[in-house]
Amino acid sequence: MPVAGIRAGAPARPADLVLRNARIFTGDPRQPAATALAVRNGAVAVIGGGREVAPLVGLQTRVIDALVPLRSGHSRLERTETLASHTVGGARLTGEQDVKGILSPGYYADFAVLSDDFFEIPEERIPEIAALLTAVGGRVVHAVGFFEGLAPAAPLVQPDCSPIAHFGGCQAGHASGRSGPRQAEGIRDTAAESAEHLRWRQRTGRATDGHRPLDTFDPCFS
Repeated sequence: MPVAGIRAGAPARPADLVLRNARIFTGDPRQPAATALAVRNGAVAVIGGGREVAPLVGLQTRVIDALVPLRSGHSRLERTETLASHTVGGARLTGEQDVKGILSPGYYADFAVLSDDFFEIPEERIPEIAALLTAVGGRVVHAVGFFEGLAPAAPLVQPDCSPIAHFGGCQAGHASGRSGPRQAEGIRDTAAESAEHLRWRQRTGRATDGHRPLDTFDPCFS
């Protein structure tokens, strides 16, 4: 199984597109010029310099460097570069490159055992990669599947009314073969179809034909 160094605090929601090393006229009098911007879901997420957008570069982020001619293969990071941006690059960003970012004697033992080989898996399946085991400072903090039982028990979910406390979360197990976001969507759909949720929607006038919810609902606020 592939192993790679990791860093804590990686961005949870990477950008879809990052433009850097450009001369950008923003039209905003508060910040009339910039050299980089990040786009997520069709909207500008961050605009400023390279340092501001760097944390938003994810595994599938399309990166356009204005200093590099736009040719096939140049508008996206190679996989080695992508992995480095999440390990060595992350450590440099926080000034911890002397103790983090690489797996070498004297550095923190931060690493993950992945479900698939990041360098071999088809590009469209990269979002399906999950961590089977995660160690921080040499201490196992997450373990599923083949490594189940090596990590300490997860703390109790609070508050008790949280859907995760009743239906499980991304930590429920890797056997489903679904990535974290897809598992979260399944939990949301299961909660939406529960009898308790249906009664709440009927009581508040949110129920429709077929009992599909009109909006997202948190049962903690029933």
